[in-house]
Amino acid sequence: MGYAGSKRLGMRLIFSIFFSCLFFSCFSQELQVNEGFFNINSNTALSLKNTNLVVNHASLIGHDSSKIEFLADSILPEISGFGYLKIDSLIIGSEVYSKLFVDVNQIKLVNGNYSQGNVILNLNKTIIDEFNDSKISGGTIRKNIFPEPNIFTNSGNLGLQLLYTENLDSTTLFRKNQTIYTTEQYSINRIYSLSDSTNKISELNFYYFNNELENLDPEKLQVYTSTDLLEWKPQQTLSRNTASGFIHSKVEGFAQYFTLFEEIPNESFFIPNGFSPNDDGVNDYFEILGLEEYPNNKLIVFDGIGTILYEASPYQNKWDGFVQSGSISADNGKLNTGTYYYFFYKDSDKNSDVIKGFIELRSGR
Repeated sequence: MGYAGSKRLGMRLIFSIFFSCLFFSCFSQELQVNEGFFNINSNTALSLKNTNLVVNHASLIGHDSSKIEFLADSILPEISGFGYLKIDSLIIGSEVYSKLFVDVNQIKLVNGNYSQGNVILNLNKTIIDEFNDSKISGGTIRKNIFPEPNIFTNSGNLGLQLLYTENLDSTTLFRKNQTIYTTEQYSINRIYSLSDSTNKISELNFYYFNNELENLDPEKLQVYTSTDLLEWKPQQTLSRNTASGFIHSKVEGFAQYFTLFEEIPNESFFIPNGFSPNDDGVNDYFEILGLEEYPNNKLIVFDGIGTILYEASPYQNKWDGFVQSGSISADNGKLNTGTYYYFFYKDSDKNSDVIKGFIELRSGR
């Protein structure tokens, strides 16, 4: 395989040589691109074996069929620094950890795993071969899609396909490794979001990995959607295949976020894990579903150091984020955005019957 590269003014290329580095087939410990930009020409590969790639205030830019290969067998290579990496193909044949924004047309996983810190992988085309033993994890994958009506979007194997009822010029799909917790349940370790809310989605296909379930029952998994990450709405399951990790679901109403929870039995009592008292007329009160079944209830809300912020007995779904006593967590009496905690007693005379949980409060401050 031939290798070629070109330097531009203002760029300094440093090889920390511990072994040898010939024609950009590198067996050294570190390849640094500093100050400026470095081109990888068309039909050219930069093969890095047991080598870290460091980009410092610089850009490494590939053209056409250029590619970078990580084929390590003894160390964990890193892509790090502060800059920009753009390449046509990224081939992962080992364990690779990235701390750098990467813009790539496609990623090919050859028995390798690509894990990210809190960074974005901008994917233009597709991921090739992402399975349980060879997958991308951590960070966020971002992909632009161009939905056509009544045709499932081609998102590669990102794991989510959406069916729109009308044409859109484009929308951006984000996939993030994140588990969503509620009072009753927690989701798989993956969440999707769209660049903006839409009610033009009619159906979706959700694919998941078995090693993401974390003791969840695949037979009970159900698609849930949300507009604010606080309240989640179950969607109707049209079909499922637990052997291949697949759920086909119908979507009702607005949806910006998507994940999988185990189905909650259809109970009349439910305590939400958050609300948004920002005076927009939506979700401005902390409302407990089925509260009327417990007329002798009591609610206590407190902050992380144990200061009681709100207390009511009985509670009547009227709390709007204001505190009853002074608190550093409040601004002019109203709590700032943050995480708070509660005790809820179904019967205030029986303090042993208590439900404990947290509240994600978003006040717009």
